[in-house]
Amino acid sequence: MNDGKIISLGHGGMGMKSKYPMNSLESIKKCLSLGSNGSEFDVQLTKDSVLVAFHNEKLNENTNKNGFVNSMNWEDLKNTDYCKKRFKNYSLVSINEIFDNIPNYKQIYFSFDCKLYPDEDNRNLYVHQFANAIIKIIDKYESHSTCFIETQSAELIELLQKKSSKKLKLFYLTHDYNSGFEVAKRLNCFGISISTDKINNNQIEEAHANNLYIALWDVRTQSDNKSAIKKNPDVIQSDEIKDLVKELN
Repeated sequence: MNDGKIISLGHGGMGMKSKYPMNSLESIKKCLSLGSNGSEFDVQLTKDSVLVAFHNEKLNENTNKNGFVNSMNWEDLKNTDYCKKRFKNYSLVSINEIFDNIPNYKQIYFSFDCKLYPDEDNRNLYVHQFANAIIKIIDKYESHSTCFIETQSAELIELLQKKSSKKLKLFYLTHDYNSGFEVAKRLNCFGISISTDKINNNQIEEAHANNLYIALWDVRTQSDNKSAIKKNPDVIQSDEIKDLVKELN
């Protein structure tokens, strides 16, 4: 599907075992310096509709702040530091800051793993705000061809399709190939995002025959890199990005 090429993305930048906190600007920039095609990172929405790169549901799980990202404004979050000892010199970063600090961002692939943690009483408004923020930032940086949007929310995918004036590269994120394939086809997605352990070569061939790109994750070791490459996907998100770049070269 991707002209026989595999796009190499770092998982949250340099991956889970890195000296940098995942989703930090430093981790993403280091990943790019190794020759990767880009980086995946987790994306959440603040109360005032700023997108930030953060994975956990609650801030107090690994930062010096408490509560939920969506309960706070960016002004309250922009000086948030990671609290683990080895990460004490690194801070939470907005998606705007990631783009602004990478001069050649138009040549870089970014994959937004959308983490939706809505207050169920305001879910509809929250998902609409999330969709608006995604479209706003991709339009601002004119990155429609190089940004992938991953989400488990069919609702978010449908809103993005309705609201965006340009076609977005939307991946349905699934833990089961068969059900994920059906949803991705029904929603006319760009592709499927799935654990490398949950899909085989024949299923990837089936997805390609139906014009669906495949992005693999849970690629954590050098051995996983080799196995994922053999499956011939379109995108690999790896915790061992240096090795993946070497293997693909």
